[in-house]
Amino acid sequence: MSARRVIIRGESLRAAIAGSLVARACSGLNLEVHIEFLPLQMRTEAGEGETFVLRPDVHRFHGELGLDAATLHSLPHAAPCFAVTAGSSSGEASLPFANFGQARAGIEFHQLWTRASGAGLQPDLLKFSPSIALQNAAEPMDLRKAYKLSLPFGLTLPTAHYADLLMALAKQAGAFVHDGLGKQVTDADLIIDCSPTDAANGWSANRLAIAEISGVPGLEWQYLYQNSKRAVSLGIGSLECDAARSEFNRLTKEEVERIADFHELLKRDDLQETTRPALKRKIDVFEACGRIPMEDYEVAQPCEWLAALWARGLRPRRCDRRAEALSLAELRQFLDTLREQVNAIESGASLR
Repeated sequence: MSARRVIIRGESLRAAIAGSLVARACSGLNLEVHIEFLPLQMRTEAGEGETFVLRPDVHRFHGELGLDAATLHSLPHAAPCFAVTAGSSSGEASLPFANFGQARAGIEFHQLWTRASGAGLQPDLLKFSPSIALQNAAEPMDLRKAYKLSLPFGLTLPTAHYADLLMALAKQAGAFVHDGLGKQVTDADLIIDCSPTDAANGWSANRLAIAEISGVPGLEWQYLYQNSKRAVSLGIGSLECDAARSEFNRLTKEEVERIADFHELLKRDDLQETTRPALKRKIDVFEACGRIPMEDYEVAQPCEWLAALWARGLRPRRCDRRAEALSLAELRQFLDTLREQVNAIESGASLR
């Protein structure tokens, strides 16, 4: 039986991320994997440059590739990333990869802050984010130290070096790597297209479109990674299965909708005019009681939603009633202690 052929096409970083995962996952199968890459353009609303950001889920991706921390540390400009900044209609929004402050007795920290704020006790909520403090620390943290933390973090990596590294891993797994500017391979059982287009993503005939552009650093790579995993489990594993095709398209659409919700929260001038049901529900519930209802297949984490809601000037009208069980003296002491810890992180004192 002749080998089936899968082609991954796209700009080199996108093709490298998808291609390395597909090649590694399908190594040893009766499958011919071709990666056709275009010159590195980094066409992303989040910016162009020599480095880019991968979100905390990247560590799972690297584990699947057998890529260790020492190899990543050897890349020039490689660094941990604890928070990102995205533009919004209200100015820049700092989006941490970990929760604000510290929960107490099952009460979320921002509920405690809301109560304290009502009593005029505390500075801005963002001042209680260890992730934002680490990202803005006077002395950037060494990548090797970051791996010893319990705090979630992503990575800032050199674009070209990282793409080359993933391409080398794909070749080791048996993939054929071609310059997409030359003669393309046309005969394929499945084509995985990593090039963002205005057309909807999904699986149609023998083509899987899996890329999305985002103005939030790291979000589009997270989406690409998750779709690449689906390409392996649903696409390559079930080429003639209509049910698998429908499921791939359903999951892809759900994630696109959640990303669109997040973009709308950041960019729409008047959020009261939003027509997106899930986003409207988040805003209404958050303003009512400080809770953030999460949908299935979210890409942004609750801490990022909280930071984005905060950046847009939205505030809860009341806090969790359990937060009122603490006396103001207890609450002041608790928050002062946390603030001192975050100040120490930002100054670099706690990292020495």
